[in-house]
Amino acid sequence: MGSHARGDARPDSDLDLIILADDPINYIADPSWARRFGSIERHRIEDWGKVTSLRVWYEGGPEVEFGFSTLDWANNPLDVGTRKVIDDGMVSLYDPQGLLEFE
Repeated sequence: MGSHARGDARPDSDLDLIILADDPINYIADPSWARRFGSIERHRIEDWGKVTSLRVWYEGGPEVEFGFSTLDWANNPLDVGTRKVIDDGMVSLYDPQGLLEFE
């Protein structure tokens, strides 16, 4: 999502990911999984309505926003916030059910 998906990221651009899961609160409740990607300098939880994000600043590395929501985030009709995220630039990395195939 965002600048990386659009191809106009700068060196200081963060990485924005949306992860749809059956029970996304588990990822927020225990963020220890995020250490698999590097040493964490700090992190913060952000509430965006249908999406709750774990924003992580990695030591010597990027800032990553892991946004979590349930599968219904992708249901049509899309809410205004979801449509903005998609229109701003989104690349699906893994979508075996085709939930993110929007026109």
